[in-house]
Order: sequence, then structure tokens, then C-alpha cells
Amino acid sequence: MPQHDTEIRNLRADDYDRVLRYFAALGPESRTTFAPHPFDEAHARRMCDTSDGVRNVRLVAVEAGEIVGYCYFESRDPEYPTVGLGIADHAQNRGLGRRLMSALVAEARRLGKPGLDLTVWKTNLRAQRVYARAGYRVTGETPNQVEFTMRLDFDGPVDV
Repeated sequence: MPQHDTEIRNLRADDYDRVLRYFAALGPESRTTFAPHPFDEAHARRMCDTSDGVRNVRLVAVEAGEIVGYCYFESRDPEYPTVGLGIADHAQNRGLGRRLMSALVAEARRLGKPGLDLTVWKTNLRAQRVYARAGYRVTGETPNQVEFTMRLDFDGPVDV
């Protein structure tokens, strides 16, 4: 397996073009399973402009100057922020998701959050297994019944 020099860092305002290229590189399956928002110019701008490192924490995995992974939480709920995670098709199955999630958990803990929430498609068994191994537990389902809601509580060690 080739070595990849990957930097995990906060999304910046000057990442707009990189975000657009990341969106364009996502294949149909990735767009379906990681669908927290539109993959368009307006949302790329919103992401870059609202990444404040406190209420909206957005982390990226960068290789050779390009974004290959993206993880975020948004504080819709004042206590349990909502999480999203996506990895570019060509960069999947290399542990980037685990690295991004670990960095995101560290940020949430640093900010004093008690845990994190997410939703996952019921058909996305792979992601459900990844989240369960990281300590997330199913807490219910979305009103349209196509996604599970999951929560990670920080009241103990977290293995991501």
C-alpha cells in the first residue's frame, strides 16, 4: 500500500476551490451515502465562510494540496453537535475516516461537548459498523424512517 502524506487541519476560507474539486471527485455512491448537504458552489462557499472552529468545526484531510476527506460538526443542538464525514472515492479504505473522526472528537472534547450525534442511512451497513466500533450507539431513527440516529457519549474512553 503506498504511503500518503496527509495533513488533517481546519477548513479555511481559501479552501473554496479545493472544496469544489473535492465535490466534483465524489462518485455516485459517495454522493448517495454522504449526503448531508448539496455538493454545489453555494454550499462550498457556506462551508468555507462558516467554519469558525467553535460552533461549526470543519476538518479536512489534505494530500498533495487537495482535499481528500471532510469531517464536521455543527452545533444545531447546543450540547450534542451533528456530525458528517466523507472521504473521496480514491482515498477510501485507508483509515482517513478514522483519523478525521478522532480529530473531530478531540475538538468536541476540547470545546466541552458531552458527545456527538449523527444520522446514517439504514442501507449503509459499512458506515454503521465503523460508527459502532467508534462507540456510537443507535438512539432511534429519523422521521422519514430511512436513517438511524446515533450518539457518541464522552463519559468514557472513545475508540476512534
